[in-house]
Amino acid sequence: MTLPSLRALALVTASILAGSTPFLSPSAAAANAYRWVDANGVVNFSERKPQGVPDHLVTVIQTRSSGSLSSRPQSTAGGAVMTSDTDGSSGTSNSDLNERQRAMLEELEVAEAERQDQVQKIRSDNCARARSLLTSLSGAGRVRVVDENGETTILTEEDRSQRIAAAQQGIVNNCDA
Repeated sequence: MTLPSLRALALVTASILAGSTPFLSPSAAAANAYRWVDANGVVNFSERKPQGVPDHLVTVIQTRSSGSLSSRPQSTAGGAVMTSDTDGSSGTSNSDLNERQRAMLEELEVAEAERQDQVQKIRSDNCARARSLLTSLSGAGRVRVVDENGETTILTEEDRSQRIAAAQQGIVNNCDA
């Protein structure tokens, strides 16, 4: 599996484990979601109760109701039960997962931690670049830039002001307060 597809899988899984329902419309936020495993072993989620699937194989997951997550979902299945506390934490009981699922979950958690580390490094690098650019642009005198053709030009005051504003926004977006 490639790193981008692993990241996408990690994000979807993390959002599911976090109790959010990214595939449900905002109007369905107060409704239930349904989880079941099909004959191929694929876990499915839907905002409508599946037809042709026995009730004992369907888990009812309560989603947002009146602005908060419900504390206890209803379950009609013998499989894993999603739980959500009002503080937003949630999870699937690891005892309900088989060995392969536990290994996959652990791999996803490792991949998510690596992704978070990469995001933090990128933000740190962007912060340093924005601060350096702001320092260069804020100094006295004319600012010379080299374009993609290798030609040197002097920035107009309007261009300089726009680049200063962009550098300041980059600091706000990437530097910790």
